[in-house]
Amino acid sequence: MNQFIDIDYILYLSILLLVIAVLASLKRLWSLAWKSTIGRMTRLVIRPINENSTEKTKYQVELQYEFEVDGKVETGSSYLNGERVHFLNSEAEAKQFAVDYAPGSRVVVYYNPLLYSDNALKRGKFLSKVSWVFIALSAVSFYGYYVLWQRDNSPEAVKVYRSTVNYSIEVASRKRERAYQIDQSWRTLQTIPRELERFPNLEVLNLSHNSISSIPKGFKFPESLLRLNLSQNKFTRIPSGLENHPRLSHLDLSNNQIESDSGAALPRSLRVLDLSNNKLKTLSEYLVRSPHIDTIYARNNQIAYLPDRLYYDSYYDKEPPSLKVLDLRGNPIPPKEHKRILAQMPQVLVVMDDLPEEPAPVKAQPKPQSKPKRIARRRWGL
Repeated sequence: MNQFIDIDYILYLSILLLVIAVLASLKRLWSLAWKSTIGRMTRLVIRPINENSTEKTKYQVELQYEFEVDGKVETGSSYLNGERVHFLNSEAEAKQFAVDYAPGSRVVVYYNPLLYSDNALKRGKFLSKVSWVFIALSAVSFYGYYVLWQRDNSPEAVKVYRSTVNYSIEVASRKRERAYQIDQSWRTLQTIPRELERFPNLEVLNLSHNSISSIPKGFKFPESLLRLNLSQNKFTRIPSGLENHPRLSHLDLSNNQIESDSGAALPRSLRVLDLSNNKLKTLSEYLVRSPHIDTIYARNNQIAYLPDRLYYDSYYDKEPPSLKVLDLRGNPIPPKEHKRILAQMPQVLVVMDDLPEEPAPVKAQPKPQSKPKRIARRRWGL
């Protein structure tokens, strides 16, 4: 199942057939509001019809009656509302009909209060034979839709949909609820397309290698989004507009022009943040001591130091930090700061460049002891 099966047309067809069935019986439905009065039979003819000697004889009924409404005499010739010719199936039924509707007998007549010429002796059944045909077709269409819907929503089908990457928003829009991954990289986008808000099950969105510098005001990513790739764009700070997202867990902002993470507001669902290859000079306490971020990649920046307090202090911090991995490779961290970071973050796997080996101290060789010089003393009197 490599392509999405558009079964909505089957649903539309079944609804259309059901509407036609209702319209076909609309006149009978309106007859429920007809008024009734007492009339009189004026004519009744019952003819036997036998087109083939092997078939059962049927009887065709021709009748006429009259009734009075608003001082005017109206006539009619319909037995059932919406029926042009009425047939009887047996001789016994024909004899009983002749007794019940004999000329001169009184009968109940139903008439349209808006159009007196629209009348009948019986309102008839609500649904006509034509309506039942369309209802049957509609039921078959509904069943076909249900079968295809079950197939499209099976675990195997959903697994295929989740692994399918959509490279066109237009194609993905034909079946929005089946679009789980959308790739809009390398599109020279200046802003994020508003059409992306309309995908209710979107989980992975790739907007890398564009020229996006901010998230449009009022733009809301689908609540189902789990991974967002904004790498290789033109962000100069961590974008706002993500702080209230309920499910976003991976955010890639690598290879941008971010110089500072001050004022950043990230969702509590975020677990992995990639800030590699930017222009950061440090990481704020908000990121380092975040109670929800597990992994931070900050490779190849300009970080020379981290905040003064890296450890957890229950007096200042409401929640303990959840950071487990901090990648600082490719940053100009001096040896003294290198040692401080490792000492204050023992619970975190901090990855940094190896410190250069310090040269072994040179031992000073003892100087050879010189022999004391003899001082020649003069002897007095010599």
